[in-house]
Amino acid sequence: MGTSTTHPSPRTKAWTEVRQLYRIGAASPVIAGAVARAIPDELVSSLASARLCAVEPIVARAADASGSGILDAIENERAIGHTVVEELARTAAVRTVLSEHAADPDADWVTQVRAFASECLAAAFEYFVARDIVDFVGTEALPNIAAMNAVVEAVAQEARAAGREATQSPFASPEVPEALTPAVRARAVAAVMASALAALRRRGLPDV
Repeated sequence: MGTSTTHPSPRTKAWTEVRQLYRIGAASPVIAGAVARAIPDELVSSLASARLCAVEPIVARAADASGSGILDAIENERAIGHTVVEELARTAAVRTVLSEHAADPDADWVTQVRAFASECLAAAFEYFVARDIVDFVGTEALPNIAAMNAVVEAVAQEARAAGREATQSPFASPEVPEALTPAVRARAVAAVMASALAALRRRGLPDV
């Protein structure tokens, strides 16, 4: 997805700490932890909004579809607008459809929701890192664009893995609820992302 650097992160203490990690060339798990601590809690509710999750049923049906036209359906989904959050949702949906998780016809709905939530997190972290890290290209830590892109992808992968490994299951049972409404899907996506963010926020902190 395209990322604009015209709206850099706010100059809060948390985001200033993240920018310092770019400056010194910190490892991706450490950067991911700092970004997770800087991201406001409201991001989870925004990313898991019912409007965003209108995409998720399309993702769920991808396992039973031939693949023809499925990406166009996501791109043209009328329920999804063009705000930053909604574009992140679209990116996550496309990536989920193209992943091995959606391609597995035996995957239960919890697995599909977890894959979608993981891609939402990855897209969000990619966005937040890319909008600031470009300022440090040409430094010793990031000598060129290729080095910058490697860090962006590595941090996104940390977020993706945290979503896939989240300990909080969306529901106690993988059985499909009687009414699998957008609101139910939203709660499931939110549960996975909240659990993953909590785990990420502990990274890079001193042991106590």
